[in-house]
Amino acid sequence: VAESYLNEILQKPFGFDCAPTCTRPAMDKAGDYNGLVDAGVHDQTGAPVAGLASYTVQVSVANSALGAVPATESELIIVTVTPPNGATVVLSGYRMLSP
Repeated sequence: VAESYLNEILQKPFGFDCAPTCTRPAMDKAGDYNGLVDAGVHDQTGAPVAGLASYTVQVSVANSALGAVPATESELIIVTVTPPNGATVVLSGYRMLSP
């Protein structure tokens, strides 16, 4: 689940342009996912995924330097998934500003 969400976000371009109340299908940049909380796993269109209703997915996206890449050109994406048993899974990745 965490890998699926992270892959979806990493496919989007750097930046953000969505209002804080933006729906997931309208999230067209990586930063738009910041603050996303899905109670139950949903696909990219917002439809619930069968059998995963008791999972929680949280996404954080923040500017963060990566080596020589300044924070203004790099976003750290953190996806946290909590299954029913409480064994939290956290995956992260970086999205860079394309030259």
